[in-house]
Amino acid sequence: MERFNDLFSRDVDGVKIATGGDMFGTAYQDRQADNVITAKELGFNNFEVLQMTTKNAAEVVQLSGELNPWKEAPLGVVEVGAWGDVIIVDGNPLEDINAIKKDNVKLVVQGGTVHKNTL
Repeated sequence: MERFNDLFSRDVDGVKIATGGDMFGTAYQDRQADNVITAKELGFNNFEVLQMTTKNAAEVVQLSGELNPWKEAPLGVVEVGAWGDVIIVDGNPLEDINAIKKDNVKLVVQGGTVHKNTL
């Protein structure tokens, strides 16, 4: 953790940082939120952390060239025709980043399919 603190204590203007990973299945749901919360603990504000895990992560996928399975439409934006997954949480993650934890997730839409809806 000390090495990360050293990295993030430096000026990172112009460097895009993304959170996430190639983790699939229900066993990793809490871990994705933990990655985001750890970035917050490293000193980033809630807006920056949310941008890292949405917009910036999508931009990294777009940079992956042939490995990007979603070439036909934009990623990391909410607009007609874009690829994306959506979650709705109970709370405001801009005020409390813990709102993204699994127990607070009320709606999950992935690839156009609703996987959870407790609204």
